[in-house]
Amino acid sequence: MDPAISKLQKAFQEYGDVITAERAIDSANFRKENEMPKHTPGPWSRNIKPAKKYNTIFAGRNIHICHLETTGLTDEEIEANCDLIRAAPELLAELENNLEDMLKMGWAVSAEKHLLARYVRAKATISKARGETCA
Repeated sequence: MDPAISKLQKAFQEYGDVITAERAIDSANFRKENEMPKHTPGPWSRNIKPAKKYNTIFAGRNIHICHLETTGLTDEEIEANCDLIRAAPELLAELENNLEDMLKMGWAVSAEKHLLARYVRAKATISKARGETCA
């Protein structure tokens, strides 16, 4: 067994994390060079304000990513949700880049609980965004 995986498994047992070591680290195949995202590539843009009236997120000119449901939300929540969804592809890309940096810096096998936990949460969030987990 890879020593890095072994060390991470031991750390998970010690700290009681719910994510298994095998899913938290795959340093050999973290991100394949030719892997393309399954989502519509960014950048995404939003329609003009107010989002309550113009509630569409676009990729390019004519590709509709989503229409926001606005019922029961405040104007501030609607605008914030619209901005968050618009930024999703860039947020995911930056988190993936940060995860690669964490891996290079040894956070995935760190004995320091807070570094390991941040790595695990970042990895789990990416998996969730990619539809690999439902939690």
